[in-house]
Amino acid sequence: IWKALTAVKTAQQIEKQTGKPSVPVFWMASEDHNWHEIMNFGLLKSNFEVLKFSLKEHFFLQRQPTGQIPVNNKEVRKILLRALNEISVPQISKFYSNGTLTEAFARTLLWLLNDFPILLLD
Repeated sequence: IWKALTAVKTAQQIEKQTGKPSVPVFWMASEDHNWHEIMNFGLLKSNFEVLKFSLKEHFFLQRQPTGQIPVNNKEVRKILLRALNEISVPQISKFYSNGTLTEAFARTLLWLLNDFPILLLD
């Protein structure tokens, strides 16, 4: 999300400096096989504790592109249910109810950045 916001801000700065329209682009990189980049993540709870999540090594060992994993994969679903229970935002839960992790993230990102123009590339 931070990278997408940076793209929006950079495009705005370029437009201001040059006077020419600029489109922020966010590359999803869902064909990436680097599971170590997304294997672990944390979620800040409302009480400011960090809830930690981790995928197992077998995804990495299979060399499967990160974006092709379905959200209903047994291991992924277990993690998503824990995370979505903490988030308690029905719209985001809906985004992660079907499809792949890439599709769910794209829907989430577009929803969060609804007020900003951005082009997502996969």
